[in-house]
Amino acid sequence: MNFNNTTKESWIRFIKTLTGRHYQNIKTHLNFSFESPQTQKDLRKVFYLFLEIFPEIAQKTLNDSKVDSFDD
Repeated sequence: MNFNNTTKESWIRFIKTLTGRHYQNIKTHLNFSFESPQTQKDLRKVFYLFLEIFPEIAQKTLNDSKVDSFDD
């Protein structure tokens, strides 16, 4: 994961502001193994959470998951 990427830096700032967590802790936890079953399960939850009000973020989540859909 490249943290020079503006989008990831923006997410870190957003999460830091929202949660009050330390920047480095957030950065550390944003390293995902997308092949991990737990990560896939978590991405599915995030996808459905964002789908209605943030469809573009939901689509990005689907794209990052490396699957075609979350349909079971």
